[in-house]
Amino acid sequence: MRSKYAFVAGCAFLIAAASAAWSASFIAADNQNVRYIGRFDRSSAAAPQFNWPGSTIAFAMQGGGCKAILRQSLDSCSFNVIIDGAFVRYFIAHAGIDTYAVATGLIGSHQIAVSQRGESAEHAITFGGLVLDDGASLTALPTSTGRRIEFIGDSHTAGDGARGTADWATCVYGVNDAWVSYASIAGRALGADAYLIAASGKGVVHNHSDSNQVSAVTMRQLYKRTLINGPASSWDFTSWKPQVVVVNLGTNDFAECFQMASEKWRHPATAAQFMPAYAGLLDSVRALYGGAKIVMMGPYDQCGSLDSAQKVIRRVYDAQISAGKTDVAWCAYPKFTNGDYVCCHPGTAYHQKLADSLATVIRSIAGWNAGVDKPVRPKNSKADPGARSKRGSFLPHWYDIHGKALSQAALSGCVIAAYANDDAEYLRKIVMR
Repeated sequence: MRSKYAFVAGCAFLIAAASAAWSASFIAADNQNVRYIGRFDRSSAAAPQFNWPGSTIAFAMQGGGCKAILRQSLDSCSFNVIIDGAFVRYFIAHAGIDTYAVATGLIGSHQIAVSQRGESAEHAITFGGLVLDDGASLTALPTSTGRRIEFIGDSHTAGDGARGTADWATCVYGVNDAWVSYASIAGRALGADAYLIAASGKGVVHNHSDSNQVSAVTMRQLYKRTLINGPASSWDFTSWKPQVVVVNLGTNDFAECFQMASEKWRHPATAAQFMPAYAGLLDSVRALYGGAKIVMMGPYDQCGSLDSAQKVIRRVYDAQISAGKTDVAWCAYPKFTNGDYVCCHPGTAYHQKLADSLATVIRSIAGWNAGVDKPVRPKNSKADPGARSKRGSFLPHWYDIHGKALSQAALSGCVIAAYANDDAEYLRKIVMR
């Protein structure tokens, strides 16, 4: 369905593109060499919109540098820059600013991806195309493997808190990262495109902290949307069909089983409510993607003898097997220690454990052998993403408000400090030259 903002956004970007093309080459969003991974509302070819975590704009280019035209109505959506399969850095987008440097000083051919780092549940982001430096050119990407995995999940799938540490002071903006989510890691390991349809706090029946035991809008409804914040943006399930669908839900339905005695307002779902709803979601997946294999993940279990996601989902899985279903597989969370969980979510090391377990299951049920999961730092890149070599640099330096160059670690510290103090104006002054 055409977004009600698409026409206005398209006109705005045509104007922005015209003004940005001064001494560079403008590449329209509908260029055949620009590839989209994830759900995008492309009813306006000039201004596709997106907001699911991990949504990716991929392209290849020869030499020079490039910028991306991105627009959003709210501040602080962040994007990863991936060059030749390696994470290089992330940048923060702001309302009122349209054009963002992605890479500079490239020599030779490179594959580049701009990927949504965190969640954006309240507004959509609009992509208006690319601006290439003089002498740079867009080239064709390598042919896809054709492997496709869809993930239906919550904050674990979205990578919330993944880059945090055991120090709770780090649990602020900047630690959420879909790139290091188990879903993205498993996709890379298997050489597959991964669509992350994930929303924090959402369950199958009950959303986290909802005072109602049965929530009005859960992942069963959100799953049908192109844009998470667009109830009318119905996804065309015939446009992209995965061979594997991974369902990782239930944590939020049952997470409040370990509530404190004083928190009687919390009402986790019951097994009687959850099991038929979950089984119904599996049937919906079958109807939408005939022949797809389904992996049912069993989240961690902290609820003792009470109902928990892992216990109840395992009961659904056993019932599926007893009913003769051969398209399902089971993948329980690996055992973990306290250090594996940070900011109430899996950390990077545990996401890797999850990805390893999941990739093994998918290889078995889908008959896939291993893909490539060894991102190699580009040859002319240094450990410091702002470093320069004799062959050129991938990225510009970042500078603070005093003109001092920032390392990646220092930049992360600035971001954390700024958001901890709600100092958006300070962040705006951290600019790229």
